[in-house]
Amino acid sequence: MFRGPASASSRADSERSSLVAPGVALVLASLGMAGCRALPEAPTELSDLSTWLFQHFEDEDPAVLAVGLGNLQAHFEAQGVDQAFEDQAWALLPLTDEHVADVEHPDRDPSAALPVGLVAGTAFSPAAHAEVVILPDQTPVEPASPELYERSFLDPGDPACFPGQACPTLRTDNRIRKENLLMSIEYSKLKDYRWSEAWRTERQGEPCFIGRSWFEVEALGDQEATAIYQSYSIDVVLPDGAGGGLRYVALWTEASMYGASDDIIQSTMRAGLEDMLIATEAWLEEQSR
Repeated sequence: MFRGPASASSRADSERSSLVAPGVALVLASLGMAGCRALPEAPTELSDLSTWLFQHFEDEDPAVLAVGLGNLQAHFEAQGVDQAFEDQAWALLPLTDEHVADVEHPDRDPSAALPVGLVAGTAFSPAAHAEVVILPDQTPVEPASPELYERSFLDPGDPACFPGQACPTLRTDNRIRKENLLMSIEYSKLKDYRWSEAWRTERQGEPCFIGRSWFEVEALGDQEATAIYQSYSIDVVLPDGAGGGLRYVALWTEASMYGASDDIIQSTMRAGLEDMLIATEAWLEEQSR
């Protein structure tokens, strides 16, 4: 066993106990003044945009994240991704030290973390997906962690305000045991969520949210030659204007799995993301009956 959940006190020094950016209502107000100032710029190509969204998750200006999410939505709309589309993997660039500078992370080169990006249509809105976010037991939506995926809520302590956007940011600590053909490993990761909107699209003003996760320390597996040295992700749910949406997950992980090649590790990462997306959709379908 690697360790228990990271303490909330380790995050206080980085101002994780308070929200810098306001909620979606103030995001809209800020963007409503866009005619008085130039809008922020964000990449439009998916790979650059994915690393950019990780880096700018905590930006003080709410317009920054909103413009980036708008570019993300525009990219997938241009590709014809919709609810009828099951999933598609995308090649992404690695992270750099600059991208992860504002989070505590293992002392390793972030560019060694292998990237995988996956997008899928969903029949459910961002508000519905936010109900999944506040589950203390995440095992129903994480098939790779059938025995343990325990979510603790750091700020606010009661997450019930998040789905309705009464609290625009939610900070969590997660204790997980992952089981697959290549490893059995227990670890902790931090994951934060933030409401925003996708600016400069035809559905601007409709809320969406983004999650960002990372490891503070390495995790060692039950067997020799198995470890997760570092891992980072973004997780976005965008509206589609018809009651559903798009789910995009980008994951960067450096792991050792019995000497498995990078291709095998990336295939395992993708399979885990696919299973998670499918399980989440099934859980939401069950809850809607």
